[in-house]
Amino acid sequence: MGAGHVGLVTAACLADIGHDVVADDDDRAKLALLREGRPWFHEPGPADLLASTMQAGRLRFTADKAAAGHSKHSGSRSTTAAGSSPGYG
Repeated sequence: MGAGHVGLVTAACLADIGHDVVADDDDRAKLALLREGRPWFHEPGPADLLASTMQAGRLRFTADKAAAGHSKHSGSRSTTAAGSSPGYG
């Protein structure tokens, strides 16, 4: 799962309901923030979800796309969230 606006929130919500989630991104600076439990954008809520799901071991981040496609549990699924255009909304 990607770690953009849609992907990060989706990943955190899925982890919050008990799924094992690996989110990936090419941006190493963004990954560093996320691994510290800090979302790279301002929105109420994601920081709390990141903290609780990371502490529970259900959400982690990687730059390795191959590793992101495999969870520690059988029955892995992949989801992709594409970005929206910068001026939209």
